[in-house]
Amino acid sequence: MKRWLTASVALLALACEGPTGSRGPQGEQGEPGAEGEPGQQGPQGPQGDEGDPGGAGGRGEQGEDGPQGPAGEDGEPGAPGEQGEQGEQGPEGPQGPGGEDGDDGADGRSALFTDEEVIVVVDSVDVDEAGRPIVMFRLTDGDDKPLDRTGTYTEGVVDLAYTLAVYNADDTWTSYITREARAGQVVTQQATSENNGALEPLEFGQYMYTFATALPAEADRERPHRIVIGARRTLQDGARTGSSTAVDFVPSSDEVPVVPPNVDVDNCNACHRGLEGHGGRWTDTTACVTCHTAQTIDPDTNNSVRFDIMVHRIHAGANLPSVQGGEPYQIIARGTVHDFSNVVFPRRLADCNACHVEGKPGGAEVTSCTSCHDRTAFGQQVPDGWTRHLAGPQPEDRCAACHPADAPSPGVWDAHRAPLLDPALELAGLRTEILGVDGAAAGAAPTVRFRLLDGAGQPVDPARLDSLEVTVAGPVPDFSWTVTNGGVQARVVADGDALAVPLANPIPADATGTVAVGMVAYRYVPYGSGRNDSIGRETGGNPVAYVALGEGAAARPRNEVELAKCNACHGELALHGGSRKEIAYCQECHHQNATDVARRPADQGPPASIELGPMVHGIHAGHMRENGLVIYGFGNSRHDFGHVAFPGALNDCGACHTGSGWTDPSTKMCTSCHDSSDAKAHAALETAPDGTEACGVCHGPGREFAVDVLHAR
Repeated sequence: MKRWLTASVALLALACEGPTGSRGPQGEQGEPGAEGEPGQQGPQGPQGDEGDPGGAGGRGEQGEDGPQGPAGEDGEPGAPGEQGEQGEQGPEGPQGPGGEDGDDGADGRSALFTDEEVIVVVDSVDVDEAGRPIVMFRLTDGDDKPLDRTGTYTEGVVDLAYTLAVYNADDTWTSYITREARAGQVVTQQATSENNGALEPLEFGQYMYTFATALPAEADRERPHRIVIGARRTLQDGARTGSSTAVDFVPSSDEVPVVPPNVDVDNCNACHRGLEGHGGRWTDTTACVTCHTAQTIDPDTNNSVRFDIMVHRIHAGANLPSVQGGEPYQIIARGTVHDFSNVVFPRRLADCNACHVEGKPGGAEVTSCTSCHDRTAFGQQVPDGWTRHLAGPQPEDRCAACHPADAPSPGVWDAHRAPLLDPALELAGLRTEILGVDGAAAGAAPTVRFRLLDGAGQPVDPARLDSLEVTVAGPVPDFSWTVTNGGVQARVVADGDALAVPLANPIPADATGTVAVGMVAYRYVPYGSGRNDSIGRETGGNPVAYVALGEGAAARPRNEVELAKCNACHGELALHGGSRKEIAYCQECHHQNATDVARRPADQGPPASIELGPMVHGIHAGHMRENGLVIYGFGNSRHDFGHVAFPGALNDCGACHTGSGWTDPSTKMCTSCHDSSDAKAHAALETAPDGTEACGVCHGPGREFAVDVLHAR
């Protein structure tokens, strides 16, 4: 009110403005007038300075919420919270569109153009200034097609290893590559291989390897040296193949030395049918000798694994004097025990020709001799269980003086020769030939016409025989009965320029078909010496003739086993005193109804079948069978074949068989090896009440589980 009045007086004064007078004294303030109407709001003045905060007033009541203002800008994201539990998977959404095709890869080499073999071909060897050998080589398959070591362009990765050794003056080898082997506190050195050198690929399938191991400064570089490359190829299905190749060289020159082998790998493979060692990489004895050196000792047993010593002892196995004295022969490799105490050589143990080149072992050397004769004492003292050397104490380095490779004196070859090969015996030879069989009929006793000749084809007096046996069996080809006529040499009579022997025992009255008539003849050597002091028997072979009982041509037996294949391992198959040597003759006695019942003691279980096929299978599978095979023979002698280990692959049917007859399955053949209760029950379930077998449904030729598929080598 006061401000309004002052403004009014001021306006009135301006309307009647005169000269300005002097200012008089201020009068007393009057009473305020009535409040006038508010005037129009003037323009807003400038904002004044912020004043001091006032004191805290009392909190009034909360007013009503005003309208929501516009949303502010998003703030900064907060820290992530803890992950919650996973919810249930929702339904699968629709498949999205396919992506674009990628660029084509580079063309590869087709593995279909290589076979599964791997072969190493060495082209050259050199030695660099540091003494490291450098070898150039190629990898090929069996058709000489190049292989890619990495398996990128041809099937299968090929891993390689290399040995390096020097040939010593005593015909032994020393490896330049060694390692320590430990068993407890015992530490020994062992020769080994390397693969830590520099391998450089060259042209496709060609490589250059520089050894990490250098020739020592003291190495005799004038002597022959040997490099062996061992290759192992792993195919896509996991199968492995391997091979090794040796190359001999002289570091100081370009001379190609000739190191004659003492053993031939072909001789090894006659039994082993693909010698391989240590996972299949080393496949030739030329490789074995570079690691199996005198350096290499088994620290667990202290046994040497020098090649000749180890191989002699393995093959002598069960016959080692130490083993027969109760000490097993074992080699322990990386914790695995290899026990050879039950190994039996499949031919005469002293048959050096089985392994050695040209049948001529080298001159005697004590470590080789004692590898088999391992309980022979050469000194004055003879330990318990040992035998004194026959010629008394001798220096161990003088063996060859008395035992050279050949005569004079008992040379190594002479001492190990089969007794009947002694030329001093002057054996004349003996051979029987069947000319014909007269009077062969059911219920009749036939007469056999034959010749008895010496090695020169001259007649031999039958009175010089110690035994003549004639066996008649039938029906051919499924033999089921046998009639034996033994000791008939006294019944022989002259028949023109030949001989004849009438048999005493007749052919069975119900016999039909074809019969086989076989003959065995022998005499003791030296001639007339008698059974007790004889060296052996000179035999005349086992000729067999086939005769039809009645009209028609004589049948022939099914024989898909070759004697030559048997003799590859056995040398000369000679059984029952050495006089039975032919498979055709074996079939006559070892027929489907034959057992050992006549010779097995009553308390030794049920009779065992001695049918030829199942019996031979069971013998060769001896140590793989779940139940041992025991057969009783002449004189009630017990023959336990549970220790027999076939030297090749047990499923390599081609080691013995020819043709394809072995691919036809049957219970008696299959269970001769697969003799578990499960296998026998399986066979029984697949056999009808009348005896008909259903084996061929699954295991016949062309089937998924065919015999030839499961026994593929």
